[in-house]
Amino acid sequence: MADKDKEKKQAGLSSYVFVGCLIIGLGVGIGFDLMPAAVIIGFGVGLIAMGIAIHKTGKW
Repeated sequence: MADKDKEKKQAGLSSYVFVGCLIIGLGVGIGFDLMPAAVIIGFGVGLIAMGIAIHKTGKW
């Protein structure tokens, strides 16, 4: 039973990682007044982190 709960929690992890990186990039952009560059960097880092999370968990 615990395995099913763990699988459910891992299923959406990659989406949360992507959104988190995008929000961090947005915050850095606001802080340094470099919005477009920071958002693009956050987007790129988010995609890489999303790929790593999918690879580690095996879930989309």
